[in-house]
Amino acid sequence: MGCFVWHRRLRGDGGCSCLPGLVISAIMKNDPAAKKETAMDRYQTNIQVQTQKAPLYLAVKSKIRQLVQEGIFIPGTKLPPETELATMFNVSRNTLREALRLAQREGWVVQKHGVGTFVSHSGLVEEGLEILESIDSQARREGWESHTMDVSIETQPAEESIAEELDIGVGTPVVRVSRIKTRDRQPIAYLEDYFPATLVDLDEFKANFKGSVLDFFIARGNPSIEYAWTEISAILAGERFSEILSIPQDEIILLTRETVFSEDAGPFHFSFNYLVMKFFKFHIVRMIPEIRNGVTV
Repeated sequence: MGCFVWHRRLRGDGGCSCLPGLVISAIMKNDPAAKKETAMDRYQTNIQVQTQKAPLYLAVKSKIRQLVQEGIFIPGTKLPPETELATMFNVSRNTLREALRLAQREGWVVQKHGVGTFVSHSGLVEEGLEILESIDSQARREGWESHTMDVSIETQPAEESIAEELDIGVGTPVVRVSRIKTRDRQPIAYLEDYFPATLVDLDEFKANFKGSVLDFFIARGNPSIEYAWTEISAILAGERFSEILSIPQDEIILLTRETVFSEDAGPFHFSFNYLVMKFFKFHIVRMIPEIRNGVTV
């Protein structure tokens, strides 16, 4: 089966998955006097974009997605008319239409000719592959509950494959953290994380671990995370993951192998993430490369 490799970075301070060079600022004001509130009544949004290469419609699409995640636009409901949305985001209708077209291709809105655009009921954990974010963080941002089951935290000698990923010697002590993540009491993922035992005191880790190793290191701030290198492949669940995730043995699941790099110390955190496909959806924004003097840059 095929395998994809992706370079992921932490979500920006604004909480919006923006492309490099893209700056979005939004001003939102409540309108308590409105009797029959609409998105336009409740929120006055002004998007200011400074960009060199990234199209404006990507910023608009990201902002609409953020409003969906914040509960301003509710799944199953109709979005405001295009004229209102264009005014809301201070863009042309052509820019807005391109943003909605891309949103529909990603599967989180549905456009019905002559009727309007609706926020879809997907029930999926969806994320752009360029964003480095934990399941727990996604759950908090999107307003659903993620729970952790069967947590195991132990120190063990690094096997050759783990030692290679972390750039340490075989047999070096590493901390192994395994657990099952659930949504609505259903297993959606099985996660295994590894990091050098010298990186953090085990008692400190156990006292502050809340379900995500990535979130632990983000909160700790040391090492400072620069990016992650992720390989994605599809595998059969087999006997092991059929039992762990309560799915048929012949069901296909997604496996991501992710190595997190610090700004100055190289790789320090490696994980296997086994994801039940019906609960996850990833998308990639691809752009035509710029060509200068016949050379792709």
